[in-house]
This record gives sequence, C-alpha cells and structure tokens, in this order.
Amino acid sequence: MAPLRERVLQFLHATVEEGQKSAGQLLREVQMTFDNLSGAQWQLVREIVSQFPTRNVPGAGAEREREHEDEGDDGLDTALGETFCSYNPGLVGVGNPHPAFVDICATLASIPQPACTYKAGLPTEVMCRRLSQLQLETVLMACQRFQGLLPDGSRQGFFLGDGAGMGKGRQIGGLLYELLLREHRKAVWFSASSGLHYDAERDIGDLGALKYMKLHRLDQYGYGDLPMDSGVLFSTYTMLVSVSSDGTSRLDQIVDWLGEDFEGLLVFDEAHKAKNGEYINRKNKLVKGTITAAAVFELQRRLSKARVVYVSATAVTEPHHLAYMPRLGLWGQGASLKDFPALLKMCSQGGVGAMEILCMEMKMRGMFLSSPTATLRRPRSSKSRCST
Repeated sequence: MAPLRERVLQFLHATVEEGQKSAGQLLREVQMTFDNLSGAQWQLVREIVSQFPTRNVPGAGAEREREHEDEGDDGLDTALGETFCSYNPGLVGVGNPHPAFVDICATLASIPQPACTYKAGLPTEVMCRRLSQLQLETVLMACQRFQGLLPDGSRQGFFLGDGAGMGKGRQIGGLLYELLLREHRKAVWFSASSGLHYDAERDIGDLGALKYMKLHRLDQYGYGDLPMDSGVLFSTYTMLVSVSSDGTSRLDQIVDWLGEDFEGLLVFDEAHKAKNGEYINRKNKLVKGTITAAAVFELQRRLSKARVVYVSATAVTEPHHLAYMPRLGLWGQGASLKDFPALLKMCSQGGVGAMEILCMEMKMRGMFLSSPTATLRRPRSSKSRCST
C-alpha cells in the first residue's frame, strides 16, 4: 500500500479543484475517507491539508510574529474566516432560546461535537428560565470535559470562545453553581480588572446562587491566611503576580487557601491577558514570556486536579497565544504533538489553514465552543422547551 502522505495527496488532487475549497472543507473530505488513524498519522494529515492550496479566507491577514505587544486581537473570525451561519444548540433539550440571533463560523458549524451525557444538577428554575439553551450547553459540555484526565494525570480543561452578547458571565456563573452543588465549595475567578467583580456578582446573583456562594475580593485581604472556608475568590491577573515586601506571593496564598488537592473551578476570564507565554519562535529562538503567563501556567501546574476553563473571544489569533493552555491536551504526553514548540511549528508553517483545522479538532474533541457574534434582537422562536 502506498504511504499515507501519497494516498492523501492523491485523494485531494482527485476529488477537489485546487484553490476552490478552504482548509476546513478539505479536512472534512479526508475525514470521510480516511478513518482509524493513529495520533501520529492524524498529525501528518493535518500538516498535508494545511499546506494544500486552499481558497483565500476573507479577513485572514498574513501571519505576523508578535512577541510582547498587547494589541487588540481579531479573534476567531481571523482564525476561521468571516463566513457565518445561524447556530442553535443541538445538545440541550430544555430551556429558553438565547435572547439574540447567534451566528457561528460556518467551518465550525459543520463539525459535530461529542454527544453530551453529563446530567446537570442545577435547579429546574435555572436550567429552564435563567440560562438560555446556548448557555446551558456550555455548562454541560464543560462539566463533561472536566470528568476526564489527561495522560499526565492533570484534569482536562475547557475553552469557551464566545463573543459579545453570549452572556459569558452567566455561563461562568452556571459552572460555579453546578460545581457547588457537586460539593466543590471553593473556586477562583480571574479577570482583567477589579471593577469587573460587580459584573461577576450580578451574574451569579441572576442565577439565584449568591445565597449559596459568596464572592470574595482578593484585594480586600492582606497576604496572610484567607479566613473564609468557602466561596468564589475574585482576583485580577495583576494581583495574581503581586508579591509582598517580605516575599509572600498571592499565588502561594491562593494555593494555600485552595489546597493542592483542589478539584474545584479555576476561571481564567479574559484569558488572553496571559497569552504572551514563553515559546520557541520560527527562528528557533527562545521568546521570554510575561510574568502573568508564567503565573497562570504555574497555578495550573500546582493545582493539577483543578477544573480549568479558559474564557476569551480573542485567544487563537496567533498559535503562540495557546502556550498557557496545557489543559487542552493538544501537546505533551499522549498527544500527537510532543510539546508546544511542535504545535507552534505546525501552525506557523500551515498559517491560517492550520489554525482553522486546530479549532475544528478542538470542537470535535469536546474541549471548545465558540459563537463569535450575537445580534441583540428577538430570536425566531421564543417558546421554552420546559414544561410549565
């Protein structure tokens, strides 16, 4: 039998006209023909497809190598193009439609996600009236993902890439509430600024959960032992990296409060604040990361059993922005890529097509949901699926 590379190339040339299909469409063509591939073979297929001549994707500019500048990201529309279609969650049989028209990248819409078998413990009132079907789908898929461990023993993480209008705060609140009902009484919510704790408190309150879990602002406490025995600790990324005059760090303080056997939720909201992690660039030179990225990575290392959710609509514009997301299991032990530099090399060589394929794979494996846009107008159907 001919080598896999030759067979894949022959198939692509025989079934598609060069330059007329996107990388995502090419990958789907291959998936329908080549199955039961090993991890190494799947990596080879991704490399072949990402380098195959494809249709130009609108809005996908030339790849740029950025090191530490904090300029605004174009987000998932850059990685996946600008072709969208309406999205309706297909895994949720209860609840109200989302109070807005929701669009999803057409490339992602064509990729099925794993069947959801997780049974939520949330009150009926929350599932049927306080969370939309789209928001509940996120809670269910994330909790299902958290049930598994990576080959290195750390717990699997989840990436929420929804854009504006999705109610990401409400989705985070739903995750916190669900895990509280599973006896995980502590959690930490990181965000970009201290003022956002008002929004976090509102989102938890909208679910009726504030009477069960209190939001504690880390900036209201010194560097000593934290006195509360439960609740959601709210911190900024700036505070995470701060150190007292005697050398006590907030990171150590948080780990001490949670305990190294902690299995509750770590929320990295506005996670792109940690995007500049240390990595090897295309010139094989070490690019130093920021202290924020290093702290986020270290916290995950020390709390290996924690449930981790990364929340950002602008996290996959450049492949090196993924360096702080080890819990996705895209590289390392048991993955087709041995380490992060291998992932970076594959994506850098393949350009936008490789990033597109990576996003599709993440959705297919149940670690990623993203609805980049929402138009705030009445949806086509406002009928609830809950019995009254």
